[in-house]
Amino acid sequence: MLDGIRGLENKLILANNIRIHFLEKGSGPLVVLLHGFPDNAYSWIPQMDILAANGYRAVAPFLRGYAPTECPTAGFFDLPTLATDIRSLINELGENSALLVGEDWGAAITYAMMTCFPDVVKRAVTMATPHPEAVKSTFSSPEDLRRSFHWWFFQLQGVAEEAVRANDFAFIDWFWKDWSPNLTDTEHIRSVKDSLAARGALQCALNYYRASFREDLQDIELKDLAKKLSAPISIPTFSIFGDLDIRTELFSKQGKYFTGPYRSEILKNCGHFLNREEPEKTSQYILEWFKAPN
Repeated sequence: MLDGIRGLENKLILANNIRIHFLEKGSGPLVVLLHGFPDNAYSWIPQMDILAANGYRAVAPFLRGYAPTECPTAGFFDLPTLATDIRSLINELGENSALLVGEDWGAAITYAMMTCFPDVVKRAVTMATPHPEAVKSTFSSPEDLRRSFHWWFFQLQGVAEEAVRANDFAFIDWFWKDWSPNLTDTEHIRSVKDSLAARGALQCALNYYRASFREDLQDIELKDLAKKLSAPISIPTFSIFGDLDIRTELFSKQGKYFTGPYRSEILKNCGHFLNREEPEKTSQYILEWFKAPN
């Protein structure tokens, strides 16, 4: 796979009772990079190279259910569960805290980490996904509902899986072109399709969306953590969006949810998959933020 030609290590660890595969490169302060949908850990290879070269230990896990990470047959996919996965991963890697970078669902998990487990996050960078409280405003906007049609389509279990798999996952090609129209990333998108083609992986990936509405996919034992998801964030956070992305207008409204140091940036002529479209620029932003004095 792609890690072999980059000198990355592909490792396996048991965290939160699931077998999590992850890529690792470098040594130093731990940076955990979280991918979104439809994506996988290989998305972060450019950033891992640069982070490792600058004295960091870069770790990019394949999130719960994304092959080769285990797909729990009767698991939960709510944000407190996903955040608990990452907290456990950090602990199993021998650290009490880490620097976090998240894109799309990875950003949503990063926000959840900062409210549910603030002592575990030193600083954070979020990309392409607004704060959960900002996202709630889309429910009152017909235009936002249209642009976020996949949230509703993915609730159709079985139908959605069949549609996404059809014609060699043509749906995935369409997603990447629609969300990042200026990006051509054929080899990486092939790796994403291969991850989702593994047994049970696609259903797990779509369950991230379903867990927002279905109690059977939410861990009731984590209900106290769920109550914290809307809490103000005190962790130093840098949010990056592309001006061609579908929710960029929400980005300007989210500063009020942060009580700690907060910075934002909009990348011109850039869509949703920022770390793939502008790998050097996003890597430089990450480095600058992690080295910032406060």
